[in-house]
This record gives sequence, C-alpha cells and structure tokens, in this order.
Amino acid sequence: SNMGGGMFNSSSSNGGVFANPTLTNCTISSNKAYKGGGMYNQSNNTEASPILTNCTISGNFSSYWGGGVYHESNRGQSNIEFINCTITGNVATNLGGGVFLYVGYQTITPVFTNCTISGNKGGGIVTYQYKKRSYITPTFTNSIVWGNFPDGEQISSEGSRNTKGIMTNPIFSHSNIQHYAGLPAGNIGINPEDNP
Repeated sequence: SNMGGGMFNSSSSNGGVFANPTLTNCTISSNKAYKGGGMYNQSNNTEASPILTNCTISGNFSSYWGGGVYHESNRGQSNIEFINCTITGNVATNLGGGVFLYVGYQTITPVFTNCTISGNKGGGIVTYQYKKRSYITPTFTNSIVWGNFPDGEQISSEGSRNTKGIMTNPIFSHSNIQHYAGLPAGNIGINPEDNP
C-alpha cells in the first residue's frame, strides 16, 4: 500500500465531507505502506480528526514516514486523539517510527492520554512543520514515551527549509518522558522497568 497499510482516513478535497471516526478496542498490526504503515490520516480542506481508545498499534512498517501512524493536517483542521493506547514495535525507515505528525498551514493539538509509546524504530513521536505559521502543540497526560530508537529520539521536531522545526509548547502532565530537556515539574524521566 502507498498510504495507510492498515487504515486510510481522509476528508474530501472538495469540502463538506468530514472524516472523524471513533475507533475503540482495536488492533492495527503487521501492515506495510510508504506513509503510515499502520494508519494514515489526512485532512484535505475539511476536518479529519479520529479518536482511538483502547487500541494497540504494533509491528507496522513504513518505508518513509510514520511506521505506526502518519497524521497530516493540510489545508483543513485535523487533530488526532489517543486514549489508553499502546504504540509499540513499529518501524519507519525515515522518521516517526511510532507517530509522525505533519502540519502544513495551521495549528494542531494532538492528544495522548494514558498511552505508551515505546520500542519503535525511527523515533517515538516526530513532528514536522512545513510553513512558518504552522504549529504543533501535543499534549501528554499520564503517558510514557520511552525506549524508542535511535536512543534519544523520543519526541523530536523536524521541518522544511521554511521552518525551524520547533514544537510549540508541548504540554506534559504526570508523564514519563525519556531524554526530554526541560521536562516540567510533576513529570519524570525514569526507566519504567526501574519504577514499577
């Protein structure tokens, strides 16, 4: 598959058609694609904002961006929310082994609540801003981002030549994040295996 080996979700380029599915108790596993090995989500002039609850995204492969999930907000509002989800063991040969978040022209606020993102290759979560006025503000609550490869690439930012590739004030609450400088009070950076 070219985009979305396990699931492809996109709003209409003609406008007026939204793509806001709710997925509950699902498993997206062992899929392959160029972008979004497990899941590909894109807004195309209208909204595409899925919510995933109690889902496992594992063992998927992307030959470019987004081993587990590729999420793009481009000329249409597109947020994605993960609740009680595990994203593990996915691979991207370029960027975003676990989750790749791309924004073209606006601000998006992806949400991770009670989630574990670990053991992915190509980075845990990678954000990518294309335009100077595009922003990504992820929120992590009671979540773990740990043990993704290469070591140190847990939550990172990239960008085109038009941007500096900097996330806009990510929000952390009661989370365990590996190798994140400036982690605010109330969060920790301790190996979960050492902190049962």
